[in-house]
Amino acid sequence: MIEEYKELIWFFAGVFTYRTLAALFVYGHMNLFVQGITDQTLKLMGTVAEDVGFIRETKYKHMANSGQSTEAIGSIREVDDRSYNMWKSVCISRMLVNYPQPYRRQLKFEDWEGAMLELDRLHKRESKKKKS
Repeated sequence: MIEEYKELIWFFAGVFTYRTLAALFVYGHMNLFVQGITDQTLKLMGTVAEDVGFIRETKYKHMANSGQSTEAIGSIREVDDRSYNMWKSVCISRMLVNYPQPYRRQLKFEDWEGAMLELDRLHKRESKKKKS
């Protein structure tokens, strides 16, 4: 009885194998894609953070040179620090919330400091690749 359905069984076994392997390849490619997007996002956030820090310091120097009082500069610096820290916190939390569920376990950070440590590791990996 099985002999007459042998070809049909092999056909469905082939279909099952194909679907399984195709799903694994898609998952693997999407994993690489999501990791690449994460790396580029971290680079962008790091660059923006550096630029904002530079702009803020330039702003305080210009304020001091224009005759602003130390107290006024200090209060503005305090407001800037709070808004800057809030921005960093919101960036990471939005990234974590909107990250695709199947790939969340590949994230190696949960806050800004962890994200910047991951960015440092990324830069070290890339510099080793360039040297090789």
